[in-house]
Amino acid sequence: MDDKRTYPKWTGEIMALFLAGSAHFLTGRRMAGLAWHFGTLAALQFGVLVAVMAGDATGGLAILPFLAALALWCVMLTQSYRPVPRIGALGWVVVIVAGVGLNRFWAWNFSNLAQTYRISSASMAPTIVDGDWIFVEKLSLMFGDPERGEIVVFRTDGIPTPTPGTEFVMRIAGLPGDRIRIQPPNLIVNGQVLTTPPVFKKIASSEPPFNGFQLVSPGIPGGAVLSRPTDEIVLGPDEYFVLGDNTPRSRDSRCWGPLPRQNITGRVKAIFWPPSRADQPVNKE
Repeated sequence: MDDKRTYPKWTGEIMALFLAGSAHFLTGRRMAGLAWHFGTLAALQFGVLVAVMAGDATGGLAILPFLAALALWCVMLTQSYRPVPRIGALGWVVVIVAGVGLNRFWAWNFSNLAQTYRISSASMAPTIVDGDWIFVEKLSLMFGDPERGEIVVFRTDGIPTPTPGTEFVMRIAGLPGDRIRIQPPNLIVNGQVLTTPPVFKKIASSEPPFNGFQLVSPGIPGGAVLSRPTDEIVLGPDEYFVLGDNTPRSRDSRCWGPLPRQNITGRVKAIFWPPSRADQPVNKE
């Protein structure tokens, strides 16, 4: 191509950084451009999702699909180093609008599969502490229900909490149909002290840094469902009982009662920041 009719080759890479596959598309390889765009971004999202779903269970091996997708994206970027026809001001407007729109689509799509959150309370300490950044996976909840012991994210819509309309992070302690009461430091489920998964036995031990399972004060703001050892809550269909690991600092189902299944939006899979906390397990052990 005549240099006066094309941009320098590096312009193709700049375009591809902003809008994957655009350099191929603008040089006449439209199907290749579309394939690179949807292929690389779908692969990157799949790689991140695999890593998030695996959490801390695979010793880091789950990051391999993400690294493979990243390598594919680098190949696309390398192949975008090519002379791109000049497109004028209107053409750049189209590229920018398409890039913003498609990138927002991918961001929205990924937010429905996985998400990151910054923790700003001590209710889940010492497992998850104030300032931790966590990975949350949402896809699996479309095909199955949360299990006892899992840490989940849930919306507070319709729940009489001190901060309605937000999202909380807590551990599933009771499942639909369970009878729940607290006899400090133990959690009693269906008449038996709950010891499985092992995390419940660990919390009930009251060994530092854990404090055992505690009742709430009768006059606490937001209500007090379990304030005496004889108080009991029976969960209905599609209702769950959630607790913070640090019960003295947690406003949870002891205060406001059952959590509807529809409010649960994701499973916490791992802490990824700060690096010093990244090896802290968040599973049911």
